[in-house]
Amino acid sequence: MSSFRNAGARKGTIKLKTLRRPGVRDLSGMFDKATNISDEQLGLADEAGLEGLLAMLDHQHPKIRALAEEMIANLGDEDGEIVVVEGGFTPCQELLRYKNHQAQRDTLWTLAMLAGISDFNHEGIITDVGWPTILSRAKSQLNEIQLPAVTIIANLSLNEEYHDMIIEEDGLALLKSLASTEDIKLKRAVCNAFANLCVDGKKYIHSIVKF
Repeated sequence: MSSFRNAGARKGTIKLKTLRRPGVRDLSGMFDKATNISDEQLGLADEAGLEGLLAMLDHQHPKIRALAEEMIANLGDEDGEIVVVEGGFTPCQELLRYKNHQAQRDTLWTLAMLAGISDFNHEGIITDVGWPTILSRAKSQLNEIQLPAVTIIANLSLNEEYHDMIIEEDGLALLKSLASTEDIKLKRAVCNAFANLCVDGKKYIHSIVKF
């Protein structure tokens, strides 16, 4: 797995776009791009608990439907684990560009679930979506956006390779700022992240416990 410090593989924050009412040309282009999904891939999405991603297949806007379909088509099975093909998180990066709270929420939960299922998905999330994008969503004032984004951080922290990134690039500072939240679900995600970051033994414990 390549280092997260490979600058060429890192994504910055992304500018949000507004969905326009689709015209004839937009509809034609979208359905040309859409990929057929096999029953096996739909089954993998269901098995992974990607309800939000599956729900986007029925989204009112064709662009979101097509990107959800493309994302599901990128799912595969690797030694019994549900993984995403190389470059396969790009549809999620595109979905996060739209100012649609439902699409953003469902996309973030998709990333959180896939990050929790297998370490194999972590590099793709960092490369295709980008740490700055995840961090910016974790700072959202909207709980439906913030909670899944913090859950992504907690699940990425399962991978020791990304501990330096999370701790040194504002992730730890954010987690500490959220530690006093009264939201039980958010507090649980924060605590999980702290616990995962402490597996390095004494390397980060001092930084984590110091408030």
